[in-house]
Amino acid sequence: MSMTTNRRSTLQPCYSLLVSRDLNQRYVVNKTPPNHPALDAVTQMVTQFANLQPDPSPLVLRFAPMAQTLHEYWLTRHNNYVRENPDNEGDAIISAFSKYQTVFPQLALLFALCVDPAAQEIHLEQVELAERWCSEYLCFHAQRVYGLIHPGGVGAESLVDGIEHNKITALFTARDVLRKGWHGLIDKRDVQEAIDVLVELGWLRPESHDYGKGKNQTTVKYAINPRVFVKS
Repeated sequence: MSMTTNRRSTLQPCYSLLVSRDLNQRYVVNKTPPNHPALDAVTQMVTQFANLQPDPSPLVLRFAPMAQTLHEYWLTRHNNYVRENPDNEGDAIISAFSKYQTVFPQLALLFALCVDPAAQEIHLEQVELAERWCSEYLCFHAQRVYGLIHPGGVGAESLVDGIEHNKITALFTARDVLRKGWHGLIDKRDVQEAIDVLVELGWLRPESHDYGKGKNQTTVKYAINPRVFVKS
């Protein structure tokens, strides 16, 4: 039974950019007319940025008082969630979430400059928009990316945690895992996909076991590679 040298890191791919679209159940020709006012507004904004002249002194923008209050409130809530939910989210997702504390002010800055390239401070409206981007879009998007880009990825993280902390026996079935109710392992498909990931990575080895009257029935049990407990 082989064991990957990267161990747990192989379960944590990083995606710098991923764009996916939700498909409707049935295709319908999109006849929505172009939004010319929005196109003109974007063109004007890009032109203003392109025409900016270099300034020897760096431009410094600060949050307006109410904007600063909202930013601090979001920052506290977000970081508390990251610290309090390591077991409810996969390591890769928590790692992505932790980066949003710097993404938030960067987005707010961009929104302020989009409204006025000569802005002197970041107002509440721009911070509210940044908060919506981080909380309503980016967090949800990260969960989809790390959960769907590799079937079984989130469940595999939970199963790895259970193995490393001796929460499951050295020889177990898929049903044993399902009964645990761990994050990302809520149905048979989740469990099997997570197990398949760990089999592929060398963490587990499937074994057939006969049972029943006359040993005429077979079940698959999974043996844990003892090398996973060896500290590198």
